[in-house]
This record gives sequence, structure tokens and C-alpha cells, in this order.
Amino acid sequence: MSEEQEKGVNKWDKPSEGDLFGREPFVETIVKTIQSSKEGFNLGISARWGEGKSSILHQLKPKLERLNYRVLTFEPWKYTQDQISIKRKFIIDIYSQLGKEYDETELYSSTEKEKDLKPEDYQTLFASRLGLFVRFSGTIAVIFLAVLLFFQWFTGIDINVTQIFLTNLFIPVLAGILPLVTRLTEVTIKQNTPKVESAEQFEQRFNAVIEDIMSAEKPPEKIIIFVDDLDRCNHTEVEQILTALFTFFNNKHCTYIITADHTVIRRYISKFLQLEDEVGDDGQVDIKKTNDTRQKEATEYLKKIFQINFIVPKITSDLLEAWVKGLLIASPIIVFKNPYAKDYLINLVLNNFQGNPRKIKHFIRTLTFQLEAIGEKISRLSDQNGDESKNLNKVKDSPELLAKILILQD
Repeated sequence: MSEEQEKGVNKWDKPSEGDLFGREPFVETIVKTIQSSKEGFNLGISARWGEGKSSILHQLKPKLERLNYRVLTFEPWKYTQDQISIKRKFIIDIYSQLGKEYDETELYSSTEKEKDLKPEDYQTLFASRLGLFVRFSGTIAVIFLAVLLFFQWFTGIDINVTQIFLTNLFIPVLAGILPLVTRLTEVTIKQNTPKVESAEQFEQRFNAVIEDIMSAEKPPEKIIIFVDDLDRCNHTEVEQILTALFTFFNNKHCTYIITADHTVIRRYISKFLQLEDEVGDDGQVDIKKTNDTRQKEATEYLKKIFQINFIVPKITSDLLEAWVKGLLIASPIIVFKNPYAKDYLINLVLNNFQGNPRKIKHFIRTLTFQLEAIGEKISRLSDQNGDESKNLNKVKDSPELLAKILILQD
């Protein structure tokens, strides 16, 4: 079995990195559209579950990276507890993929820690304290010297003013300044960092790391962010995700490519928009008119998010047929005795799974599993179970009939 066939067996649910279904022209168009745009924008890729949205992203990534674009990926359906959770995880993921350290504690709670002063702040503080010390010590020296001179004049006693001044004031003051200088060199401040929870705070953190990347010595030309599988979420989660991501959409260096089944997303949006029912002339709810209005409003809402919405076209029957044949070849368990059996099975698959590659892969995997189980059962039967073994061998040798039963069960 070739390496490509082994991949077909072992990685059926992995997005394809090759162009199996003629997507290359669309991928190239997306790349050229991004190249021609001076600023970032949002591009939606729409297709049903299992029709190749993630595979298109896999094809896009190396092409974009060759243009010195930095490609990042975010899968929001994994973090749908609330808007804050999504924003928090988005920031952490972006920093991580950019290789930047980020103190996650500020995303969960307010923090207080000691921090060394910047050199310019330290110099200002040192000069201020030293000025206070000089003024204070100068005032004390003048007063002490005046007291000594007054005492000498009043008592008439001849005293050594200089010796007493130095011994009792200057030297002790000089000795006392050393700890002060030491303390000044160890100055730290307590920095209180509030918890990051507002949209503005998250946007500032995001913009800060993007600006840091773009101002590096060798910055990327653009930053492309893949947001994959938005339609895995329910309508409440979609609202939370879209609301959260609005926070990060306005950076001119970033282009977002968001995959989803937009027929599903429109249905979810129409729910959280909470539009009123349309009423007919008879005063009753007009279901058709209501649905049309909701679809229209949901479509307008999506236009505010996506500047371009690309709907992935259906896979042509010849490409899909060739691909199904490749899956069957890649599975040594599926063996046909009847010369017409393979074509029969291929027609069954093409006519019953709406041309959906993922559904077809799941079905072939189920068929393979059933055939393996039958083979294992046969190997354990004794000679006394001759009839059962004979019947099981008939099933094993007729995978097209087993496939039909499985389709009926499904």
C-alpha cells in the first residue's frame, strides 16, 4: 500500500492539505484578494459541515506563509462559556502563537506586585530626595552653628566652634547619609494591575502585541487569523463569539478568515436578534413572511461582519467519484468478488450522502469496521459452526450488500 493510501486509511478525518476537489482556483483568488487589500478585512468561507472548509484553510496556510504573512488559528467553539472566556482565550492563543510571554493572572484577577523604577524615574526620585536632604541638613547646620556662636558670645567662653560643629553635626550627618543612599538605590514601587475584563482593555492588549510584532526588525507583511468551525456552536454561543470577536476586528494589520455554514449562522443570528413575528392581513402570524424577514435581517447582520462571503461550490461528480474509489482502494478490508460490486457501492455512496466528503468517510469507516468484525468472528468459529461461518463469509464477500443494509439502518 502506498504512503498516500495509508494516509487515506489512518487520517480520514484530518483536513486535506492537497487539492482533492478542485479548490485551487478559489484558494488562489483568496490569496490575491488578501494581497491586493491595503488594510485588513473579514472573509467568510461558507459550506456545510464536512464539505472542506478546514481543508481550504490547510491549502491557504502555506501559500500565505510564503508571502511572509503570519498565520494564526483560533477555534472559538472550544471556549464558549461566555464572552470574557472567549476574549481571554483569544488573547492567550494569539500571544502563544506569536511566541510572546503573557502574564495570564491579569486576565483572571487584579494583581499587585513590586516593580523596579525605570532609570529616568529613579533619577527624578533620587534628585528630589537628595534636594530635601540638603535643604533639611543645611537648615539644621545653620541653626546649630548659630546656637554655638550665641553660646560663645553669651558665656564669654572661648570654644572651638569648628571642632564642635564637625564632631557633633557634620560627621554624624555624613554617617547617616550612607543608609539613605543605600535605600535610594533599592527603591521599588507597588504596581496594581486591574483585572482585564472590558472590551477596551482586551483590544488594547491585542493591539499592543500586534504593534510589537509589526515593529520588529523583520516583521510579517500581514497577520492572517483563521477562525475555524464557528458553526459547531449553538445560537447562544455564536452570539457570544461574534460579540467577543468584534473587539479584535478593527486592527489594520489583521485579516480574519472565518469558516462556518452560514445558512446555520443566519438561522442562529435570526434567533438572537429576537425579531418580532410578521402578521398577515387576517391578524395571524405569517410564517413565510416572518422567516423571510428574519433571513433578510440575518443576512444584513452578516454583511456587517464579512466584507467578502465565499460560498464553497459543490464538488463535481467526477472528482467525488474518483475520490471515493481512492478511499476503497486504500481499505484492504473491502474486497469485491462480483466485478460489478464496486461500481454498485460507489453509486450507493454518491446517491445517499449529498456529496458530503466527511459523511462518506464516516460511512466507509463504519463499513470497514463491520467487515473487520465479521472477519474476526469467522476466525473464531469452529468447524461445528459451518452454516454460520458460510453465511458470514457471504456477507464478507459482498461488501456492497452490507453497505446497503448500513445505509438503510442510517
